[in-house]
Order: sequence, then structure tokens, then C-alpha cells
Amino acid sequence: MEIKVLGAHNLESATTKMVSILVDDVLALDSGGLASSLSLPQMEKVTSLLITHCHFDHVKDLANLALHRAFNSTTLNLYATPDTIRSISTHILNGTTYPKFNEIPTPERPAIRYHPLEPFQAMVIDGYTVLAVPAKHPTTAVSYQVTSKEGKSFLYSGDTGPGCVAGWVGISPQVLLMDTTFPDSFTDFAIQMGHMTPGLLKKELGEFSRLKKYLPEIVLIHLMPQYEGQIREEVAQVARELEARIVLAYEGMQICL
Repeated sequence: MEIKVLGAHNLESATTKMVSILVDDVLALDSGGLASSLSLPQMEKVTSLLITHCHFDHVKDLANLALHRAFNSTTLNLYATPDTIRSISTHILNGTTYPKFNEIPTPERPAIRYHPLEPFQAMVIDGYTVLAVPAKHPTTAVSYQVTSKEGKSFLYSGDTGPGCVAGWVGISPQVLLMDTTFPDSFTDFAIQMGHMTPGLLKKELGEFSRLKKYLPEIVLIHLMPQYEGQIREEVAQVARELEARIVLAYEGMQICL
């Protein structure tokens, strides 16, 4: 299983893209930097898209993906919680902000087909077993564990604050792609906004280790680029204290399982 980090940040600039992950070129998780990172032929290979929640930095490229699909007569399968699908269809692909691509070009063969999913109910999507688990965020949000037919698995946290690990009893990822948006000087604000800092991450990983009796490789994502240097320094200390492998994600990063 090849995991590509297309977008590693929560802010787009000339050198950073909003969060998006691509698995084996066919399964995408969040669409913050999905379309802007791929050629048109590469976009056509993506068959399914998992959305963690409706915040802009996770759905920014959805409209572009839908428009492209409408004119190449293929359907993109979009999986998300009912709340997230409702938000997308109400505020983005609503016929005003952008067309209702779940009905275009025809209801029988739309550019986007919505598939609601529920936490803790595993689904097989494109040959992968996908398990959604609740995340700690101000809006309805989930994390996703993706497992290949060979048993290789990773968990993508999406946006989540402290307390998320308590719901991860049924997961056993080899790699954890984890929200760490701010440095520790923003701890109170991070908790309020449903995000992690290195100090908060340390507590969550300690709880993970207690529950699961191991720590996976940890890749930090959804980074605020202005504070990436501070985050890197603080995370290095956390890694030493936990004797864990923790690295910061970057655009173009590839992880092979």
C-alpha cells in the first residue's frame, strides 16, 4: 500500500497545500489539495473519496473534482457521515454556490455519488476495509482506519483534539497520520478549536500505548506553516521522551506499507 501526502497543511500558499491523502492512486482521504496536486489523467484514476468533515480545508478541491467528472462521464464515490454529506449538499454542491453534481449530468450517472457511513461500521471500499471512528472537533468529524487486503493499515485522524484515543479501541494501525496543528504556546486555543499540539499529542500517544501496548510510526499532518519550526522542535522532545518515531508530513511525502 502506497500512501501519498498531497497536502500536509491547513493553509494553502505557494509551497503548502491543504490536507489530502492518496492511497495507491485510487482512494483519496479529504480533498483540500487533491485536484491541485494531480494531473487530469491522475484525477480520473481516483474512484473513491473519504471526507472526514465539512471544513473548507478538507473539501476545497471537491468542486473541481466534481466538474471534471461531469465532463468525462465517470462517477466519483464520496463517503462521509450523513451530517457531512448534508453540509456538502447544502453549502457547496447546492445548485447556487456550485451545481448539484450528484444530479449532473444525469441522476442515473452523476459526477458525484454520496454514500453515507457510520462510525464503527466497517465498509469495503475499492478493496480496502475502511473503519470510521469519531474525532474530537467542533463539527461532526471522523478519523479513518484504512486496511489493505494484505492487512497493512494506517489511521488518518483528520482534525481532532485531545480525548480521541479513547474511541480507538478497535483499531491497530501500523502508521498514524495525526493532526498536530499548533505549537504548545497555543494549547488553550487548540483545545477550543479541536486540534493538537505536541504536548497534547504526547498525552494521546501515552494513552494509545497504554491501551494498545505499542506505538505505531507517527506522521504529523494539518500543520500550521507559520509555526512549523516550533512544532518540529517540540515534537523532537516528545519523540525522545516516548522513544517513538515521529516525523512531520510534507507535500509529496510517500509512505509504503
